[in-house]
Amino acid sequence: MTNMKSTKKALITSALCLLLCVSMLVGATFAWFTDSVSSAKNTIVAGNLDVELEWSADGDTWAKVAGAANIFDPDALWEPGHTEVVYLKVSNLGTLALKYNLMVNVYGETAGINVAGEEFKLSDHLVFKTIEGLTEYANREAAQLAAGTEKGLKDYNGATTALEAGEVDYLTLIVYMPETVGNEANYRGDAVPTIELGVNLFATQQVAESDSFGPDYDEDAHPYDVIATNEAELVEALAAAKTGDVIAISGNVTWTTGAGHGTTPFVTDATYITLVGLDENATFTAIGSGVGPVGIDNGTVIFKNLKIVDESVSYAENSWEFGYLEFRGNTVFDNCEIVNAIMMEGVSATFLNCSFNSNKDSEYAVWVSDGDATFEGCYFTGSRGIKVHEAYGSEVGTVVINNNTFFNLSKKPGMAIGDVNADTTITLTNNTFAGTQAGDQGNYKYETDTDVATFAFADENNLVADHAVSNSAELKAANVKNATIVLAPGTYDDIPTFAEGTTVIGTDGVVFTDTLSGTLNNTTVKNIHIKAGNAQRWSYSKGDIVFEDCTFEATSVYAIHYDGTSGNVTYKNCKIIGWVAIAGGANHITFDGCEIYGNGSYGVIRLYSAGTIKNCTFDVANVNTTDVYQDGIHAVDCEIVVSNNINVNGAMSEIYNISGTGVITEQ
Repeated sequence: MTNMKSTKKALITSALCLLLCVSMLVGATFAWFTDSVSSAKNTIVAGNLDVELEWSADGDTWAKVAGAANIFDPDALWEPGHTEVVYLKVSNLGTLALKYNLMVNVYGETAGINVAGEEFKLSDHLVFKTIEGLTEYANREAAQLAAGTEKGLKDYNGATTALEAGEVDYLTLIVYMPETVGNEANYRGDAVPTIELGVNLFATQQVAESDSFGPDYDEDAHPYDVIATNEAELVEALAAAKTGDVIAISGNVTWTTGAGHGTTPFVTDATYITLVGLDENATFTAIGSGVGPVGIDNGTVIFKNLKIVDESVSYAENSWEFGYLEFRGNTVFDNCEIVNAIMMEGVSATFLNCSFNSNKDSEYAVWVSDGDATFEGCYFTGSRGIKVHEAYGSEVGTVVINNNTFFNLSKKPGMAIGDVNADTTITLTNNTFAGTQAGDQGNYKYETDTDVATFAFADENNLVADHAVSNSAELKAANVKNATIVLAPGTYDDIPTFAEGTTVIGTDGVVFTDTLSGTLNNTTVKNIHIKAGNAQRWSYSKGDIVFEDCTFEATSVYAIHYDGTSGNVTYKNCKIIGWVAIAGGANHITFDGCEIYGNGSYGVIRLYSAGTIKNCTFDVANVNTTDVYQDGIHAVDCEIVVSNNINVNGAMSEIYNISGTGVITEQ
């Protein structure tokens, strides 16, 4: 084994070049005071927005990212076992509260030729992991264990994070080459395999500070460099853009596409730009012939908070390949709505929390014809979902389809696979399919013209639902024993008693507005928002009940109130706004990873059955601490075990309260 490792290390001499491109966009349109003015007794102090991004190789010594060419060792010889850890730190150096998004994206890669004369990508042989927070590792093995074993560089798109003045936040990056890598990554020739990463920090003022009329005077602040309200302004903005610039789209901005490849790319010297929607009506509408691909050949374009509509009409619109709006280069679509059909023929495409609606019977919502693609947390409806198919000499690399919902597709399963090569990898995991068609293989998830045994294919932990439901009447009709029901976005005003063994799965935007009442029996409810004026009151009968990723919101008194069950009740990663009062009868009540907001005249949680409360966050700013029910966690004739919880935004006079034989134990 030692000789084998030595042989591998001698073979690998490729260098990984991680080029850092940074954009810190901090509210260029603000008109604040710029100085301090004082009189004998009064001071007017400027509020300033100042964010800084730094990096460190050891977690102790920090340097500004701006201007840094490489944050990973540029002289490293990447061989099996080589591991590097780098930390990023975001600091709010100003006096104003801010919110930011941090993105780490692959926007360029140079392939190499290995000793067998085969082309390869270095990214396919590296493990790359982003971990929120700063974690120092005792040794190489500990860092590798934290990173896992899944190879391939994946984009990181952090959630919007708030930072008060003086606060900091951290991100840990781990890259290593597994010891199992051999000659397939041993390059020959002059072309050194390299990877380029873009790290972008977008920051803007948070609605936090107040004036005489409340905290909303800065609610319309945006992190952008220029606004485009029409095509001419967009063309001008692109021509003047620098790497890292953000162009805001206001209203419906058209883009006239050409009739031939290479005719209408974004004309810009920048290699990394963002087009962001300024408001809910922001739309990027493609017109023209649709063939000239949108994007930057050797760079990255991020589309964020936009509606993207294909209204182009090709000279061969009815041909199977010409009805699609084409994209080139590296593209990231973040929280976008995509209408009609698009084709990805560039290096990479990433879709995060996007919605797709394919309105034409003969066209897919998105066609991956070349390069790599990732779909995460997306929603597909209409006629067809995803197509993966190589054409005209293209090569599809890695396609990851994870945690998406395919709902009521009238023509096809969720995905169709055409011609792909032996080096293609398609991973289909953790998705939900409801109301899709059976397809050639009869499994409702995919159909394929290429035998899945001839390329790397994974079909794991996907759910095919029994019913796709769009309104309250359909929900009642689908409510049968042991059924799996998926709900389309919308408002449901009548909540039934769910049949035994039912699993009810919502998609983002599902809201129940009626007061809950009824019986649950071995029922699982996921990703729904229950909102009513008073108690969400369930009468549990028997069996285990699970609520996962749900929101319970009451404008008066109870967010949750029930009379008991003979089984166990679990609330996993739920948000509860209002008072939680749960009567006896259950074997065990568990709150795990929940956010719980107290209601004005009442406390937070009152249990009458044994419970576990762990990994939860309590926001008690609105709790009236003079009221008899002001307690945070109240055990009534039962035992509650609490662990790893956080109390934020206010303090209660009594964190714990005990009645009768109640016991509260901390672990």
